[in-house]
Amino acid sequence: MFNYQEIESLNRLELTVYDYIIQNKSAVINMTIRELANQSHVSTTTVLRFCNKVGLDGFMELKYAIKRDLAHQQLEQPKMTRVVDSVNEFLGRFNDQTYQDHVQQVAEMMVDADLILFFGIGTSATFAQYGARLLANLGLYTLSIIDPFQPQPTQLRHAEKIVLVDVSVSGEREQVLKQAQFYHELGAKVVSITNTAVSTLARLSDINIAYNAHEVRDIINDDVDLTTQVPVVLTMEQIMHKTHQIQAARRAKADS
Repeated sequence: MFNYQEIESLNRLELTVYDYIIQNKSAVINMTIRELANQSHVSTTTVLRFCNKVGLDGFMELKYAIKRDLAHQQLEQPKMTRVVDSVNEFLGRFNDQTYQDHVQQVAEMMVDADLILFFGIGTSATFAQYGARLLANLGLYTLSIIDPFQPQPTQLRHAEKIVLVDVSVSGEREQVLKQAQFYHELGAKVVSITNTAVSTLARLSDINIAYNAHEVRDIINDDVDLTTQVPVVLTMEQIMHKTHQIQAARRAKADS
């Protein structure tokens, strides 16, 4: 319904409007702008600013766009779940030029790197290991760091040839930010894969890829993050395939 570049331009308040709309489309089409603002805990000005940033002239055009999207969903996918909704929203933005440009830039970094490090905590640590394995399969020197308290290296050489990939849903965990800051100050390249482009980690990164899935927390323990990670897997596999394409093109050029 909204493309990658539009969502990437939203600030934190506008993202709350986006998230509420995506999870409550049927209700929103019967709301006034003030009701949507109240439900999203923002001002009506923020709602209007959101409309403008996603290419709509105003609130009524937003409601029309939602009705059109709902009609399309009923034809294509009559039975949806929250996870499927999140994944489909991401897939709808998968071919956006901005997203693909970011993936291309990251892949070029990978090919030129002497060392690639993947870092994550908790569930993200598992995906960090997966990402490291994907690139190791291409013959790249790739390691995963899954212990946030592991001492920082003191004798790294040619830091400019190192790429750190930070995987984090929130992009706000202290240990994740420390890793990004450490390698950034060394002169290494920092890539982050996060759920939102307005996180602190995103701002610390040379390149951030945000997948903007609907954040889901456990209703009893708010520290438990249940946000789908399917976009993370797809993003890592896309980076791997782009990296492989670049490797193949360079080999072909060298052989010609």
